Amino acid sequence: MLLALSACAPAADVAQTPPTTYAGPYDAVFSATLQLVTQDPGVPGYNPGGINGYWRAPSGPWLVTSSDRQAGLIAAQARSQAAGFIGSGAAPDVHSVNILIVPLSEDPPRTQVTVQGTARSRLLQNRLQRALTERFGRVP
Repeated sequence: MLLALSACAPAADVAQTPPTTYAGPYDAVFSATLQLVTQDPGVPGYNPGGINGYWRAPSGPWLVTSSDRQAGLIAAQARSQAAGFIGSGAAPDVHSVNILIVPLSEDPPRTQVTVQGTARSRLLQNRLQRALTERFGRVP
Protein backbone atom coordinates (compact mmCIF):
# COMPACT_ATOMS: atom_id res chain seq x y z
CA MET A 1 0.00 0.00 0.00
CA LEU A 2 2.90 2.35 0.71
CA LEU A 3 4.02 1.85 -2.88
CA ALA A 4 0.78 3.49 -3.96
CA LEU A 5 1.60 6.41 -1.69
CA SER A 6 5.10 6.77 -3.10
CA ALA A 7 3.78 7.02 -6.65
CA CYS A 8 2.11 10.31 -5.76
CA ALA A 9 5.28 12.37 -5.45
CA PRO A 10 8.56 12.56 -7.39
CA ALA A 11 11.41 10.75 -5.61
CA ALA A 12 13.61 13.84 -5.22
CA ASP A 13 10.74 15.83 -3.72
CA VAL A 14 9.50 13.34 -1.10
CA ALA A 15 9.29 13.92 2.63
CA GLN A 16 8.22 10.96 4.76
CA THR A 17 7.82 10.28 8.45
CA PRO A 18 8.77 6.87 9.76
CA PRO A 19 5.76 4.76 10.74
CA THR A 20 4.72 5.98 14.20
CA THR A 21 2.54 3.98 16.57
CA TYR A 22 0.08 5.78 18.85
CA ALA A 23 -1.74 4.48 21.92
CA GLY A 24 -5.18 5.19 20.56
CA PRO A 25 -8.01 3.31 18.87
CA TYR A 26 -8.06 3.35 15.07
CA ASP A 27 -11.28 5.36 14.67
CA ALA A 28 -10.14 8.04 17.11
CA VAL A 29 -6.70 8.37 15.48
CA PHE A 30 -8.24 8.49 11.98
CA SER A 31 -10.77 11.15 13.02
CA ALA A 32 -8.13 13.24 14.79
CA THR A 33 -5.79 13.04 11.81
CA LEU A 34 -8.53 14.09 9.38
CA GLN A 35 -9.49 16.99 11.62
CA LEU A 36 -5.86 18.11 12.04
CA VAL A 37 -5.30 18.11 8.26
CA THR A 38 -8.43 20.14 7.55
CA GLN A 39 -7.53 22.68 10.24
CA ASP A 40 -3.86 23.07 9.25
CA PRO A 41 -3.06 26.57 7.92
CA GLY A 42 -1.09 25.18 4.95
CA VAL A 43 2.28 25.98 3.43
CA PRO A 44 3.77 29.37 4.37
CA GLY A 45 5.11 31.71 1.67
CA TYR A 46 8.52 30.80 0.27
CA ASN A 47 11.03 31.39 -2.51
CA PRO A 48 11.93 28.13 -4.26
CA GLY A 49 15.12 29.58 -5.76
CA GLY A 50 16.65 28.50 -9.05
CA ILE A 51 15.08 29.32 -12.40
CA ASN A 52 11.63 29.54 -10.80
CA GLY A 53 12.90 31.79 -8.02
CA TYR A 54 9.89 34.08 -7.75
CA TRP A 55 8.09 34.34 -4.45
CA ARG A 56 5.20 31.95 -3.71
CA ALA A 57 2.32 33.20 -1.58
CA PRO A 58 1.09 31.14 1.38
CA SER A 59 -1.07 28.28 0.17
CA GLY A 60 -4.07 28.55 2.44
CA PRO A 61 -5.46 25.48 4.23
CA TRP A 62 -4.93 21.92 3.04
CA LEU A 63 -7.81 20.57 0.96
CA VAL A 64 -8.65 16.92 1.59
CA THR A 65 -8.90 15.29 -1.84
CA SER A 66 -9.62 11.78 -0.59
CA SER A 67 -10.62 10.23 2.70
CA ASP A 68 -11.27 6.50 3.04
CA ARG A 69 -11.75 5.35 6.63
CA GLN A 70 -12.07 1.69 5.63
CA ALA A 71 -8.76 1.72 3.72
CA GLY A 72 -7.05 4.03 6.24
CA LEU A 73 -6.07 6.62 3.65
CA ILE A 74 -6.22 10.41 3.69
CA ALA A 75 -4.88 12.53 0.82
CA ALA A 76 -4.70 16.33 0.74
CA GLN A 77 -3.30 19.12 -1.42
CA ALA A 78 -2.34 22.76 -1.01
CA ARG A 79 -1.46 25.17 -3.82
CA SER A 80 1.02 28.04 -3.66
CA GLN A 81 0.51 30.72 -6.30
CA ALA A 82 3.35 32.80 -7.68
CA ALA A 83 3.19 36.24 -6.08
CA GLY A 84 4.06 39.68 -7.37
CA PHE A 85 4.26 41.06 -10.89
CA ILE A 86 7.10 38.84 -12.16
CA GLY A 87 6.04 35.23 -12.35
CA SER A 88 2.45 35.95 -11.40
CA GLY A 89 1.20 34.05 -14.45
CA ALA A 90 3.10 30.89 -13.51
CA ALA A 91 1.30 27.68 -12.63
CA PRO A 92 0.89 27.15 -8.89
CA ASP A 93 3.11 24.76 -6.97
CA VAL A 94 0.99 21.80 -5.88
CA HIS A 95 1.91 20.31 -2.52
CA SER A 96 0.49 16.93 -1.60
CA VAL A 97 0.39 14.66 1.39
CA ASN A 98 -0.76 11.04 1.76
CA ILE A 99 -1.46 9.52 5.15
CA LEU A 100 -1.75 5.80 5.82
CA ILE A 101 -3.43 4.81 9.10
CA VAL A 102 -3.29 1.15 10.15
CA PRO A 103 -4.96 -0.46 13.20
CA LEU A 104 -2.47 -2.69 15.02
CA SER A 105 -4.43 -3.87 18.06
CA GLU A 106 -7.62 -3.15 19.97
CA ASP A 107 -6.52 -4.12 23.47
CA PRO A 108 -4.43 -2.22 24.19
CA PRO A 109 -5.41 0.22 21.42
CA ARG A 110 -2.52 0.83 19.01
CA THR A 111 -2.65 2.56 15.63
CA GLN A 112 0.23 3.20 13.22
CA VAL A 113 0.44 6.36 11.09
CA THR A 114 2.77 6.98 8.15
CA VAL A 115 2.82 10.33 6.35
CA GLN A 116 4.41 10.94 2.97
CA GLY A 117 4.27 13.96 0.70
CA THR A 118 6.09 16.56 -1.28
CA ALA A 119 8.94 18.41 0.41
CA ARG A 120 6.84 21.37 1.59
CA SER A 121 4.44 19.04 3.40
CA ARG A 122 7.12 18.50 6.06
CA LEU A 123 5.63 21.25 8.26
CA LEU A 124 2.23 19.51 8.22
CA GLN A 125 3.91 16.17 8.93
CA ASN A 126 5.66 17.62 11.98
CA ARG A 127 2.46 19.25 13.25
CA LEU A 128 0.57 15.97 12.86
CA GLN A 129 3.18 13.99 14.79
CA ARG A 130 3.24 16.52 17.64
CA ALA A 131 -0.55 16.74 17.91
CA LEU A 132 -1.12 12.97 17.72
CA THR A 133 1.64 12.38 20.28
CA GLU A 134 0.09 14.95 22.65
CA ARG A 135 -3.37 13.46 22.26
CA PHE A 136 -2.64 9.72 22.23
CA GLY A 137 1.00 9.23 23.23
CA ARG A 138 3.54 7.18 21.29
CA VAL A 139 4.10 3.48 21.66
CA PRO A 140 7.57 1.99 21.02
